[in-house]
Amino acid sequence: MRKTIMKEIYNLIIEKGGEEIYKCFQCGSCMGICPWREIEGIDFPVYRVAQSVKLGVIGSGERKEEVKKEIENIFRCTGCDLCLERCPHGVSVFNILRALRRIFVEHNNYPIDLKNIITSVKAKGNPLGKAPEERKKWVEEIDAPLFTSQVEYLYYPCCIYSYESRGRKVAQKVVEILKKGGVSFGMIKEGEKCCGEAIRKVGEENLFKELATHNIKLFKELGVKKIITSSPHCYFTFVKEYPEMGGEFEVYHIVEILRKLKEEGKLEKKEELKKKVVYHDSCILSRKFGMCKEPREVLVDICSEVKEVPHFSGEFTLCCGGGGGGLWLDWNREERLGNKRLEQIKEVGEVLVVSCPYCLEMFEDGIKVMEMEMEVKDLVEIVAGG
Repeated sequence: MRKTIMKEIYNLIIEKGGEEIYKCFQCGSCMGICPWREIEGIDFPVYRVAQSVKLGVIGSGERKEEVKKEIENIFRCTGCDLCLERCPHGVSVFNILRALRRIFVEHNNYPIDLKNIITSVKAKGNPLGKAPEERKKWVEEIDAPLFTSQVEYLYYPCCIYSYESRGRKVAQKVVEILKKGGVSFGMIKEGEKCCGEAIRKVGEENLFKELATHNIKLFKELGVKKIITSSPHCYFTFVKEYPEMGGEFEVYHIVEILRKLKEEGKLEKKEELKKKVVYHDSCILSRKFGMCKEPREVLVDICSEVKEVPHFSGEFTLCCGGGGGGLWLDWNREERLGNKRLEQIKEVGEVLVVSCPYCLEMFEDGIKVMEMEMEVKDLVEIVAGG
């Protein structure tokens, strides 16, 4: 009977997208570089995931404590891909874990915090549970041009920068910079929904497909060809995942646009920031797209000092903890990756600069909890001088 259970679990995980377990030979390289190794007291044996799948022992426990611990580990991974950088066979542990998440989500056995964002997206079209009309009012308030087929780019901020008051300040700066730079762009006032990136990583595949299908249809009807986004997560989804459903667009992260405007001499000159600035590389921009030089090239003309965290910059950046659904989980203070990153940064800088809404939110929250004296700014705020 036990063998039958093991085989069923194994086959189900493969069916849900966990086929990369075939490439793993348990070398343990991923364990040595996983960011969770930096957190004292956390036992997250990432290298054992593939083995557990092969044996069919994941999801087969009968004791509540075992299942609870299992779920915690399955949803602990942020998808930062440091393990993928180190793996000699190119195994994405997160893809295996996402397959597991899909199974647990289907059985409604996953963290309540993540259930809440799924409910919010289903009801409101965004994970924050905000009324869709709030987005319409905000776009009108900042006097953003509306997208028509006559403009070159659609500016898609992301849900956090569309609905959260702090994030909206960043998106407003983007609009100001694009206007002053003479960029032909517009925003969608209503109908736009969450890109679905976090939803897919949480494991709610059907809802992700609904969101993607909706947005792709809307974009095509409006004549969207090129997209600018402030979020690396939206950027990844538009570039890598929407094409699976026929949504092929030319996509740019705002960092790329800023560098282009700089090269063309279209960035307004601001007074030099005379503080020690540390740029935090987002996991997605740095490791998935190699976008490490671009933000620094923009900063160098604005800041008197741009510092680096030794051993943990560029493609070796330490995750803020917000990816893979982590942004929405209520971790204990001592378990927060973002707090560990802040400890690293405070040793070398005074102002932390990011290019990701998840990083901005995780770090600002961490600074409050840790009672630190440090500013966190989005790159566009530094460029705009605000």
